[in-house]
Amino acid sequence: MKSSKTHFNTLDGLRGILAIAVVIHHYSMHFELKWMNNAWVAVDIFFIISGFVITHSYERRITEGESFYNFMYRRLNRLYPMFLFAVILSVIGFYLFTTTPNTILIEKALLSSFALPYYGSDTTSITATNISSAVYPLNDPAWSLFFEFFVSAIFFYAIFFLKTMKIKITFFILTSILYFIAVYNYGPHPGWSKHNFLGGFPRVIFYFFIGYFLYHIYRKFNNGHSLVFATLLVMYIISFNIQYWNLVYILLALSPILVLSATKSKFFENTTFSKPIFLIGAISYPLYITHFVLILYLDNLFDFNEYTPETKLIFYTFIAILMATIFTQSEIYIRKALRN
Repeated sequence: MKSSKTHFNTLDGLRGILAIAVVIHHYSMHFELKWMNNAWVAVDIFFIISGFVITHSYERRITEGESFYNFMYRRLNRLYPMFLFAVILSVIGFYLFTTTPNTILIEKALLSSFALPYYGSDTTSITATNISSAVYPLNDPAWSLFFEFFVSAIFFYAIFFLKTMKIKITFFILTSILYFIAVYNYGPHPGWSKHNFLGGFPRVIFYFFIGYFLYHIYRKFNNGHSLVFATLLVMYIISFNIQYWNLVYILLALSPILVLSATKSKFFENTTFSKPIFLIGAISYPLYITHFVLILYLDNLFDFNEYTPETKLIFYTFIAILMATIFTQSEIYIRKALRN
């Protein structure tokens, strides 16, 4: 029941670059800037990458007999420790630096610990922009982890039904219809707030299973073109900064091509930037799940009033990357120690 040992280095690099774009996007909102304003599109690309990688790693294992319990245990073992660490970090920060009542903080902490959304009335937010409707107010990006756990469970059972081309096409059409209904009702970015949370379900299913289908397409190609990947990546980075709302629909439509080109590209390999890019890929998840919480600590432990918002954004981003690197290495060390 062994899966292929293929490692998608360029895909890891892409995930790392997109994670940094999300960090800049969130910190930019905090400082009321417009940097990487469209970078939330990266979350949908994360879902596609997740669908691709999980299909590659687990589809054969599951069809050959791996149990649902073992599969979900592997997924939780991969994602939950850092997720829980971010919850603890956030609870400590809220306790130290905000006036959130202890009873409400405990309620939020318990729900967050089980990756469950908060629908209470308290509007205390981490950011200065006061994202008051977030269903994960202790750590806003955690909403996507809830949907990641959800779609992993769906994936386990779905692959037993997606046997014929007719069924796959029908499934794709149905998920597409549900996704477009969600976009029509909630806009292109549902799932993170009380007002659009339900729209997150068709969103994650749609993009995750695009990753599933991409994996089966990927296996039919022998070579990739790094130029295609590099061109698309540069286009995305530039487009993240363009203040034109309809552009996000183009970025979303091209996301599968970006991911597929990354799976066949060796763009980041054997170059001067290989090691830092792969490091960024390795820390992408810790960076994504902890960067929002760090706002609490940086805002309250340091005095940056004399600096421009742009300078503070760059400094916060640097600290987030540094801390994510430390968190990643610490997790590796702890996991090794526990195995021994």
